[in-house]
Amino acid sequence: FDSATRFLQMDLRKETAVTYLQQAEIYKQKKLAEVCARVCAESFTQIKMTSLSTLEPHLMKKVLHSKYFRPDIDSRAICAKIASYCRCQDKSISTKMFLSLTSENVMQNICEEEALFFIQFMVVLGIDVSCDNRKAG
Repeated sequence: FDSATRFLQMDLRKETAVTYLQQAEIYKQKKLAEVCARVCAESFTQIKMTSLSTLEPHLMKKVLHSKYFRPDIDSRAICAKIASYCRCQDKSISTKMFLSLTSENVMQNICEEEALFFIQFMVVLGIDVSCDNRKAG
């Protein structure tokens, strides 16, 4: 057990954090899941989309709502990654989850190149876009 723990401590980095987060969730390892979510949150804009896109929506929410997630670091990159994630997980994202993943606490600005995608996604989810007053940025 100690050697496995040491291995995890050495191997856990931005390139492996998503996989470990998924495995921690499967095996109900809450402490490990929290550490992995922290690594993902701290490195969000640097983690490859091919890796992030495999996260189930509730795990992406865990990352984006982690106290270690910094939405102010690179708001354009965050917007683009969240849009890409929504494209990959479109069948798995509910209205409530979409609103959580794109809340102002997570995505402070909507990048202009993804604005139409987000509007279309909201329409498909049945969200009244005429009442949304978020600004493009």
